[in-house]
Amino acid sequence: MSVADNKSTQADFTSGHSAIRMKWLACGFVLTVSVLAMGVYYWPEQPVALPAGVSLIAYEEAEREFVELFHREPNEVDVMMTLAETAVRNDEPDVAVACFARVPSEHRRYGARARLQEAEILLRSNHADKAEAGFRTFLQLAEAQDAYPQEDVRLARDWLVFLLAVELRFEDRKAVLQQMIEDRQFDAYDAKQCYFPTLLIWQSTLGSNRLREFLEQAPSSRRLLIAQARYLVGEGKIDAANQVLKSLRQQYPGDLTVIAASLECFHEQANWERFDTIFAAVPAYRDDEPWLLTQMRAEFAARSQDWTTAERYFRQVLTDDPANPACHMGLAKALHGLGKTEARKAIQERSLILARIRVKLAAVDNKSAIAAKALAQDARLLEMHDAAASFESLAEQMERGAR
Repeated sequence: MSVADNKSTQADFTSGHSAIRMKWLACGFVLTVSVLAMGVYYWPEQPVALPAGVSLIAYEEAEREFVELFHREPNEVDVMMTLAETAVRNDEPDVAVACFARVPSEHRRYGARARLQEAEILLRSNHADKAEAGFRTFLQLAEAQDAYPQEDVRLARDWLVFLLAVELRFEDRKAVLQQMIEDRQFDAYDAKQCYFPTLLIWQSTLGSNRLREFLEQAPSSRRLLIAQARYLVGEGKIDAANQVLKSLRQQYPGDLTVIAASLECFHEQANWERFDTIFAAVPAYRDDEPWLLTQMRAEFAARSQDWTTAERYFRQVLTDDPANPACHMGLAKALHGLGKTEARKAIQERSLILARIRVKLAAVDNKSAIAAKALAQDARLLEMHDAAASFESLAEQMERGAR
């Protein structure tokens, strides 16, 4: 009988073979686990998710550049700032914005600077809403830091004032300008915009052209479309303005700024039927409502010969915009209707001073101390004491050669 025929021998052989196989499997498992463990420990960090437009080669070059400049190994935020500033130098705005966006606002060293540079690029690229958000975030961050460079704060405020002027957001602009004046960061142009906004020409070609560029990047922006409609009203293109505003009223039926612009449009057109229809749905007066809406309330009351209400609302607008010539005229009319002769005479005298200021306002710049002093004197006559103090301060600086 052969060994192969012996069942006990076959069993012993099979058992031995299985034992050897199990030993090898156990060794293989231990080896695999060891290799994986070492791989986890020694394997390099996962590569950074690169911003749009940035190659791995560019990222590695930025790492080397940082080491050469600062003699230490960079972290991801260090490299992102290096990439962003390189993109700015190379005139690659999209890449720069993508890299700046990867820098957290709360980063102590880079956060504020990243938001400012990012906002400037966004504004140059006509992304108005994003740029405004960036400038406002920067200003909040700068205010929270001790001794942040004031030239950067001034720069951000200047850009913000420009943007708000283009969008005809006079209330928001005044808040920024008042802060600039309080911090002594203003010049003659800032003071004129702050104290005499409605005496300046706002229906400018520069403003409307820049607004069109903003709209190319954000054609559905509510704020930009409201401004577009108001520019069209100022240009006498009432039908075109009404088309824009009609669409906005359908989309945003409770928006007070849309309602105010619509009332202004129908007021300029003398379309009283449509004016009254819109006005019938206007909610009760609020302290924080747009100046234009309060003015339209006054105009409605004056047309209805509700002189008491008209006086109240015209005076309310003049509290916020004391040099508003249209409200002076409306108030004089309301006072006449109320038989307040002396008060009406005082308002008419103010209107004459405003007319004089309007003529001379263009001569007030950062080089003419005489013009600034003359404006300050007229402001005192209007009891606009803050305005007078600001222009007197500017005149003194010019006389000392500070400007």
